[in-house]
This record gives sequence, structure tokens and C-alpha cells, in this order.
Amino acid sequence: MNVYTQSFDTAKANMAFDEWMLNQVQTQKKPLLRVYTWKNPGITYPNRVSLPIDLSSFDYAQRLSGGGIVFHAPNDIVFSIATQPIKHSKTPLKLFLNNISQAVSLTLYELGVKLVSDSTNQKNSISDFCANYPSTFEWKTGGEKRLGMALKKQKNGLLIQGSLNIHSSLPWFNAIKSQYSEYFVSPLNIAAPECAALLLARLQHLLGVE
Repeated sequence: MNVYTQSFDTAKANMAFDEWMLNQVQTQKKPLLRVYTWKNPGITYPNRVSLPIDLSSFDYAQRLSGGGIVFHAPNDIVFSIATQPIKHSKTPLKLFLNNISQAVSLTLYELGVKLVSDSTNQKNSISDFCANYPSTFEWKTGGEKRLGMALKKQKNGLLIQGSLNIHSSLPWFNAIKSQYSEYFVSPLNIAAPECAALLLARLQHLLGVE
């Protein structure tokens, strides 16, 4: 099996499954794909940063991939792709990431949401939070980051993790809005199951997996 839609109750369990995917793909030729809806309010963060102590009361987990701290609302769309390393020049990896990014953009466009590139961020404005972390392959609406994407490269495998924030952060993280509201997003008027199904189909086609 190369396609998964399992979602777990905790951030740690979701991140552990992605780690399992990365380990599995090292002995397989075809990529592994996972697209799912996040179940409970939670936070994921990369190992390059420490989680602020005032966020530790929430469900949280460290990610294998880079980027910044992400606030996950219930029914946000999350995806993971584990594949063999891309060993050639940097261009194929950039093209691969761009193709994934375009699949997300086309999915949202089909649902009536037009995204704009996050490439206006400057490379010298590295933030601990995904919402302000610069990336050429990520998307925004109305100044709010909608797609966050990061990767983990190992000798025998590559893991790409993405989060599509389509639901409001505020109801779930209201207690910390005074400190962190600049990293929250407002809701999009789209249905999570339909969005997840469309994105899954596009990524399956892109990766050639069933």
C-alpha cells in the first residue's frame, strides 16, 4: 500500500506515522503518500526551534521537517510524501516541490479559492513561526499563509510535510490570541472532506501511486 488517509488523535501520533513512512520508503521504489484531516487542536514545530513554554499546554509534537511552528485547527488538511532521495542537481527537487505546490493551488482554485505566492517574503526574515517563514513554494490568501511546506532529507529518503490551513485558528487557540494572533488564519468557505479528496487525487496522479 502506498496511499494513506489515517488521522490520529494526537500530534505525536501523526508525526510518528510520518516518520514510519520515511523509514518504509528507504526499501521501496514508489513514493508513499498520506493526505488526512487533522483531528484535534494541536501544534507542530521543527527541531531548530524550542516550543515556547506558554504553548506547552496544547497538544504538540516535534516534526522531522524544517520550517516554523504551525497551529493546526481541527479539519485542516495535512499531507506527507515520503520518497527516495532526489540525487541529481537541485533543480529536480525544486521542480518536484513546485509541482506539489501547484497541485495544492489547483485544488483550492477548483473550490473557488485563488491563492497568491508567498515569495514576497525575504530570505533574511526567518521566523520561528510558519506563518512568517519565507518559502517560494507556499501560498497565501489575504495576507494569511494557507500552505506551509517543509522537508527532511536523509541519505536514503526524503520526507515532505505540508499543512493546508483552511479553518479558523481563533476558536481553538483563543486563550493565547493576545500573544500569537498574528500567526492565526481566518476560515475559508470550503468543505474539508472535498478538499482532501481532490488534493489526494491530484497528488496520486503526480506521484503515480495508488
